[in-house]
Amino acid sequence: MELCRRLKKDPHTAAIPVLLVSGIRKEEASLREGFQRALTITSRFLSAAKSLLVKVARLIERHRVERRYRDIVEQAADIIYTRDTDGFIRSINEAGARSLAARLLN
Repeated sequence: MELCRRLKKDPHTAAIPVLLVSGIRKEEASLREGFQRALTITSRFLSAAKSLLVKVARLIERHRVERRYRDIVEQAADIIYTRDTDGFIRSINEAGARSLAARLLN
């Protein structure tokens, strides 16, 4: 509460949005005082928060899809590999590794 009071009094920090978050349950009077002291959450802040959540959700989904794709590639009976621009093999699935090992041993 004291931080909010100081921020509101200082003209250099009066426009900074403040979000009060607490895991401690307080009486209603304290909550009202906190909301009165806190600065209004701007739509710009909410937009940034939504954007952050969207980015996190996309990263989680991308990770899930990539992991699923890797599982499918590893379990495939077909030989699946990738090459770099110089033609060198950079990755190969289990079926490809077995086939390559068998050819090298014969």
